[in-house]
Amino acid sequence: QVCASLDPSPSHAPPAMGNKTSLMDTAFEMKLKSKELQRMSKKCEKEEKQERAKVKAAIEKGNRDGAQVFAQNAIRKKSEALNYLRMSAKFDAVASKLESADMTKDLHKSIAKTVPQLEKAMKKMDIEDISKDMEKFEKMLEDLDVRADYITQAVDATNAASTPADQVDDLLKQVGEEHQLDVSNMLTAVGPATSQLPQQQQQAAAAPAAGEDPLMARLNAL
Repeated sequence: QVCASLDPSPSHAPPAMGNKTSLMDTAFEMKLKSKELQRMSKKCEKEEKQERAKVKAAIEKGNRDGAQVFAQNAIRKKSEALNYLRMSAKFDAVASKLESADMTKDLHKSIAKTVPQLEKAMKKMDIEDISKDMEKFEKMLEDLDVRADYITQAVDATNAASTPADQVDDLLKQVGEEHQLDVSNMLTAVGPATSQLPQQQQQAAAAPAAGEDPLMARLNAL
């Protein structure tokens, strides 16, 4: 006894293409069969669960023979579900190979058309012009890096001013106390970091007064 029939139906027939069936049509047919097998496998799994429920009911009623029959049915349904699943995987594998073969065939055709055009384009390429364009491109990238560094420095300075270090330390201590965590190494106002951070902030604040910012000098030179 099986869960459903594997006989092909007319609705699954591939589209008419004269007397020739393409690889993609065959792959499509294989995928349809794979989906059908998956549905049959799920149906068998559902029937297996039903048989297992019957086993439980028979055991509760003390019906030994009935429980054995239902158990045999459940085992058979489980085996059928696995078989359908294996067959579905095989159909999927065949469909994938057919699609790959069709794509390889199309790719070969595209390469055959592209090679002569590529040869013509290679002959028209001027190495010196390409080198000059690359130098200009690299210069533009350097200019972008300078602007990005300046923006990053400005954002960092703004964040430092808008979020004072003492408030950050207070929040870290609060979270550490709530969750019993050691945050002593993360505080800016404790240990060696206490003297370093304010000093760095003071130096950063005093840098514009001492002379022109190196980043500004690079920006002005662009």
